[in-house]
Amino acid sequence: MALIIRQATFEDKKRIFRFLWEVYAGQAFFKFPERWCWLFKENPFNTHSGPCVWLALMDEKIVGQFCGMHVSFKLGNKLQPAIWGVDFIVHPKYRGRRIAQKLVQAVYQKHRYLFILGPSPAASRLFSLLGTEVPVRVSILEKKIKPKQLVLPKTSRNNIEICQISKFGRGINELWRLASSHYYGLVKRDTKYLNWKFMQQPHTHYRAFIAKTCEGICGYVILRIARPPEDNVGLIADLFALPKDLHTIRALIQFSIRYFKSEKVHSIVMATSTHSLAHSLTQLGFRKVRDIPFLVLSSNKPRKSSGFQNRNWFLSRGDSDWDQYPSLGNYATGFSST
Repeated sequence: MALIIRQATFEDKKRIFRFLWEVYAGQAFFKFPERWCWLFKENPFNTHSGPCVWLALMDEKIVGQFCGMHVSFKLGNKLQPAIWGVDFIVHPKYRGRRIAQKLVQAVYQKHRYLFILGPSPAASRLFSLLGTEVPVRVSILEKKIKPKQLVLPKTSRNNIEICQISKFGRGINELWRLASSHYYGLVKRDTKYLNWKFMQQPHTHYRAFIAKTCEGICGYVILRIARPPEDNVGLIADLFALPKDLHTIRALIQFSIRYFKSEKVHSIVMATSTHSLAHSLTQLGFRKVRDIPFLVLSSNKPRKSSGFQNRNWFLSRGDSDWDQYPSLGNYATGFSST
């Protein structure tokens, strides 16, 4: 049987859904149709007329796929179109035939920047064959909540007010402009991205909160309470502020702890690539559980001259599709289904 690797079209949707039903079984409902349409039809950063889905076919039967989440990614002083590798899977009956490697090669040749966050050990070995770089690792930190633990007192330092929002407004763009210059690499966190990624994503039920002073918005935090069949965990999906604005960062972390404490979760989990944010979390009772790799595949430059190493990257659990519902793995391991 000849293997064909090609990019999908929207006409392939029904066949793709049948494939997803076979390989994801009980979780298939959370892969399509709502999430699939959100990821590939409603993504405002999609640069292709069809879905960013690469298919492996044998006798017209889909036996594997590699998908990409289009984003605008700041590298240095420029915004670049890039994709996160997501929903990478080969049908169990067809594994061991190098199908996964051929899918990755096809995507790599098409896209200038391919990023992978929290891959499984098997996927990491596969990507290493193509010369991936690991410019930074993302730390997973966890805080256990004890039943009789006192709730942290509210802080009003610098008159920071934290309030829930249902939609990000234009004011968040100024925060992005001010904070992004302090980082070499990160997803463009503007109004368009934040509303699509967190407020419109199906099944996840994120709650967004902004921190503001009389001078304007100074930070935000995205929270999610895991629900059955997930463990009883509070997830800090994203927290963003000026890196030197420790008052705002600390206030947002303390607010998150109080919020999750009131919801009676057993623990709180956050992931970050920045040492300053990890340090603030540690000061407030979080402990590092482990580090996971952030992988970069770039067809733009030879590996030795990429310049990705020793740079200041901003990555969180909310990047890529690392956090989606339901997430049935161990939150402290960080491994995705990739």
